Amino acid sequence: MKRNDKILIVIIALFAIAAGITTILLQRQTGGSAFVSVRNTDVIEIDLSNGNYTILDESYVYKATGDEVNEAIARCFIDDHVYCVNGELGVVVIAYEAGQVRVIEETSPQNICQIQGATDSPMKPLTCLPNRVSVSVRTPDDADDNDFYS
Repeated sequence: MKRNDKILIVIIALFAIAAGITTILLQRQTGGSAFVSVRNTDVIEIDLSNGNYTILDESYVYKATGDEVNEAIARCFIDDHVYCVNGELGVVVIAYEAGQVRVIEETSPQNICQIQGATDSPMKPLTCLPNRVSVSVRTPDDADDNDFYS
């Protein structure tokens, strides 16, 4: 192995390490608000510091029918930190707990949205494709980039 080959290997290794560290640091960026969107329309904003929420578009928020037999859906009207939106295939139930949000109930073929777990990072959005529902976290630093999200 020639000297130039060794130098090239070291440079590539340094770039790989720098990319890994950058990715880890970006994933640790937390806080801000979680935005629940249906069909690319922001419906609910959830403050990740305390779970308080703001309804941005009433048309996609699930309304009580009075005969909710599903325990997760019934929690939307009992628990202040559980939110329900109407997705393409049915109701999607999102819960806030300890600074994170996650989907706890949804109707889809493989329930991938529930399997994704909780998020508090802009680098880990929750996406429920069959329901056309997404949950994305935006930090205060993203406030200048709101046009990107619309």
